[in-house]
Amino acid sequence: MPSPSKLIVIQLLAPAFAVGLVAAGLSFLAPTLFVAYPWLATLVDVWAVGVLISVLWLGRRLLFSDDETAQRRKDRHSAGWQAFEEQKAKGMARRQMGYARSALLREREEAERRARAEAAEREGVRVQFRPQRDSGSDSG
Repeated sequence: MPSPSKLIVIQLLAPAFAVGLVAAGLSFLAPTLFVAYPWLATLVDVWAVGVLISVLWLGRRLLFSDDETAQRRKDRHSAGWQAFEEQKAKGMARRQMGYARSALLREREEAERRARAEAAEREGVRVQFRPQRDSGSDSG
């Protein structure tokens, strides 16, 4: 099954080809139209050449992209490409470790700051107990 991008090209090309077939059929069924209107024949000829050129160009383009894809696939199995992928993976791992380390440091500093703030709040608080009130039985 062709890739989605190739399907789009084929879907765009199919109506153009169908219109060309209709124009060719019209030239066979009603040639008097083309005799009466010579500009119509010229227009259909130019259109047919344009469709032919675009079909050839798109066909070559589709074949070239298949060759290019195959080359990339082949390169991924080569030692040089695998070394490149390994270096890339190591770099990503280092970057992630750096992010994790900085996040841990940030969390630790934030926890220390909160602990210092809580200690400072507690230091300024003094507890004073109210003297118990006599129930009135001792007064006398």
